[in-house]
Amino acid sequence: MYAPDQYFKTPFSKAFKALRQAIAEKRISVFISEGSLALEALPANERINVLFQKKASSKPSPDPRTVAKYQWFFDQDVKVLHVPRLGLISLIEVPEINFVRSSHKTICRHEKLVSFFGDYGFSELKKLGELLANSHGIPPSAQPRWVYGIVAEYDAPLEFNNQAALTRRVRDLIAEWCDLDIVASCYAYEIPYLCSCDEARSAGSSSIFHCSKRNILKNKFGVRVISPSDLVRLIPPT
Repeated sequence: MYAPDQYFKTPFSKAFKALRQAIAEKRISVFISEGSLALEALPANERINVLFQKKASSKPSPDPRTVAKYQWFFDQDVKVLHVPRLGLISLIEVPEINFVRSSHKTICRHEKLVSFFGDYGFSELKKLGELLANSHGIPPSAQPRWVYGIVAEYDAPLEFNNQAALTRRVRDLIAEWCDLDIVASCYAYEIPYLCSCDEARSAGSSSIFHCSKRNILKNKFGVRVISPSDLVRLIPPT
């Protein structure tokens, strides 16, 4: 939506342009989950590096084009939904006026959805890290032990054939972790529609965006995952 002309090869190019115009004309209220501003703000290949550098004092910097994209949204008064469970720092600076802060109610609703779906990405990531920590003899005093386990495996693979194989697995789990946080924030703040191009074709049934999960989100939690084209059809005409 920020630069719709860059996506002319996608089936949603026309919808992106219409949504950008609707946002600029204030005909639609738009929210961004804080989960999109953490690992999701980085290229997929760099997300794992953030995890490996968790102990570092320096904060990774997203691509300037990504920063500019979000700044455009902030300038349009798009609000950011605070995600209290987020385990990694937001990589995009959000103006205070654009933040929707959490409350006891939103925290409880967020935890309810995450608990219902079993938090697959994060739980599997921790499980993998603990397994690797055992393989590499990481002591219990090293915390978070699961992170040290992944770092040790990256430095000297024992369970995976190489670094690339480990990176692919961790990257996929991180993506599912972030996706669940994003969906849960919609339910937490009672946002009825989540607009996404993600059809979970690669993640399969474990993804929160899989068709089976979408039906549950709609019927049990009142969150409808829709495409950009579907969202355009819901916007009142001028």
